[in-house]
Amino acid sequence: MPDPSILVAVLLLVALVESSPLVRLPVGLLLAVALLASGADLLPIALVGAAGVTLARLGLALSARRGRDRASAASPLAQAQREALRARLSGSGAYTRITFSLAALPGIPPTFLFPLLGAMRAPLWPALAGTLVGRTPLLALTTAVFAWLGRIGDGSDSDAALSLGILALALLVFRTFGLVDWRHRAETGKFRMRDADAGAMRMTGMFSGPGAEGGGSAGWSRADVGVGHDPADADIIEGEFLGEEAAGDDDPDDDPPPALPPTGLAPG
Repeated sequence: MPDPSILVAVLLLVALVESSPLVRLPVGLLLAVALLASGADLLPIALVGAAGVTLARLGLALSARRGRDRASAASPLAQAQREALRARLSGSGAYTRITFSLAALPGIPPTFLFPLLGAMRAPLWPALAGTLVGRTPLLALTTAVFAWLGRIGDGSDSDAALSLGILALALLVFRTFGLVDWRHRAETGKFRMRDADAGAMRMTGMFSGPGAEGGGSAGWSRADVGVGHDPADADIIEGEFLGEEAAGDDDPDDDPPPALPPTGLAPG
């Protein structure tokens, strides 16, 4: 059994890496370093890693729940309906099975599922249990693979742990450079980091509060409707539905026919 202080350190490190896109690294690589450096068994290390991932996903859900509560103060009727929905989901076997499966399988991004459940104030324990059950064997496999790769070029476990630690540091630097918005740097001379989870988090923006200025109530803006959609087109379409002529429309086919002269004869 490894030292409890090592397990706590691994738990917090994995939770930090999973919570922040700026320091995200393969969790199996970090667990392999801890496995080789401490001489622990594979299963306890994998369980601690899965617990760290679960803790990070719990933080995602609670953060989305607090953001939803701050964004809109619900009326007593809405609060009663929300609690009724929560009670109904808590007693639903279908919800438990579906949420458990979605969290256990690697296909659903956690940055979509957990903020969604948190903003809806849905029961979180099926998703947390699914994360713990689904991630433990996966982390055990990846940890064993990274540990095997570390032992290929080094004879002792301590040397292999050092080699994997250097690899983790190199991956961190490479990923950090990849997250820098270099185009913004070239245009403005200032550094700006791109959000690696912006796409997934925007999908849950409709549940976490009102949108930004110029956007709809679900947090979407006009430019989000379709790829290559020009917001000016929406103004033209709205004008056509209202019977108005869009500004700048000089199509001769749409011009009205010339007025008749006072004599009633058609113009020559």
